[in-house]
Amino acid sequence: MAYAIARIAKLKGAGVGASDRHVERLRKTPNADRTRLGENAHLIGDGMPLRELVDRMIEGHGGRPRRDSVECVEVLLEASPEYFTEGRDEVNPERVQPFTEKAVEFLRERYGENCVKAVLHMDETTPHVQAFVVPIDERGKLNCKRFFGTRERLREFQDAYAQKMAPLGLKRGVRGSRASHTEIQKFYGAIKERVPLDLRLERMPEPPLVLATEASREKYKQKVTEAVREQTAEQLRTIRDQAMLARHEAARREATEERVLEIERRAEERIREAGRRAQERAERAEREAQERIRQAEAKTKEWTDRFFTEQKETISLHQQAHQLRAELGAAREQTGALNLQVTQLTRQVESLSSRLRDIPLREVMKAFKLDGDEHEGQVLYRGGRDSVVLRLTDKGAFRGERNVAANAVELVTHLREAYAGGKSSPADAALWLADKFGGERATAALLAYTEQRAAAFINEYARTRGSKQHEQERTQQHQHGRVGFSR
Repeated sequence: MAYAIARIAKLKGAGVGASDRHVERLRKTPNADRTRLGENAHLIGDGMPLRELVDRMIEGHGGRPRRDSVECVEVLLEASPEYFTEGRDEVNPERVQPFTEKAVEFLRERYGENCVKAVLHMDETTPHVQAFVVPIDERGKLNCKRFFGTRERLREFQDAYAQKMAPLGLKRGVRGSRASHTEIQKFYGAIKERVPLDLRLERMPEPPLVLATEASREKYKQKVTEAVREQTAEQLRTIRDQAMLARHEAARREATEERVLEIERRAEERIREAGRRAQERAERAEREAQERIRQAEAKTKEWTDRFFTEQKETISLHQQAHQLRAELGAAREQTGALNLQVTQLTRQVESLSSRLRDIPLREVMKAFKLDGDEHEGQVLYRGGRDSVVLRLTDKGAFRGERNVAANAVELVTHLREAYAGGKSSPADAALWLADKFGGERATAALLAYTEQRAAAFINEYARTRGSKQHEQERTQQHQHGRVGFSR
């Protein structure tokens, strides 16, 4: 009895190319007769590389496989050897053509364009069709479970193939057999058992009483031979199938080992390449970090030097302004020039202050372990009976309507005096900030505090001087009789 035999193998990554090399006989195949390679035929795919066909199918559906995705499923379709040999020692070509036609019909009807390649192998002991299916589902996604993911789907796959091959006289193998899949399911069920070759003497023909002639003795020999052949035919067929199975499995294991070695080789290459790239990225990141640190240090030094230079210039300008106040009446043009210089200096101070980043007041409050509630763009800090004792805005810290701090140094000074009692200087506040936020941020906060104080001093001086100048002008106008009161 001949059986329809089918099996599958899931392929990922490098396994796709390795399987294609086996199918195209681009590597050594021990169980293949190289003198018969010309009898092999491409049924689907026109001999194009499998990797290219698979990629084209996946990209055509807009997909991009993950590393662990099953990109292709190898489908092996064959029949029991006796179907092709009919008890003889060679394959009957008349049996190969209908089998091939049915196999191609099965692949096209079941998988359509998803079957990207199919090859008929005639160079092995038993003809078979080896096909490749890209498991793209209705949504255009790689989904091997949709086709082969469960035992029920695999059973349905076997049933459908057996049904397609039934007109050829092929039957399905043992359903639910507990035999090993890799050793038995390729053939038909239960050839794993030991095969006895015991002959039953009672079935042997009785010798004639008298073998008088040569013809009678020859006839007796033929009867004995036919009896032995009849009793051992099934056992010898099973032994032959087992031998074919052993050869087939040896070739499959060799192909699997080659595939594993190829995968391991590629994995090692990828690991080495990933390590090299990681080292290069780390070295590049370290160089960039060192360069940024150097640039930051250079800029900090430049800003600090510029700040002290500007501060010296501010003091010098203050001295010049004091001297010019005595000469105001006689040097109004010089006063105008001085006003312009003061304005420019104020802008420079404001520009420098904007580059110095103060520590946010809310971070200072958190360093004191004080938490507030945000309300309409302000942060409110409450005391007893839920009363607001302090509020933070973009202009500083306020108690009621009084601005108690415009920067981090002033806020620390205020809080230390309010909670610890006694006096606290800006230097004490800077040391406290350095302890909490680090020396660099504390230095920036102290510079911001100094700049704000300098700017406030200059603005107050300009405002006071403007008022005095205006008053002097009004006095001079009264003295010259330019201003009078109507009666």
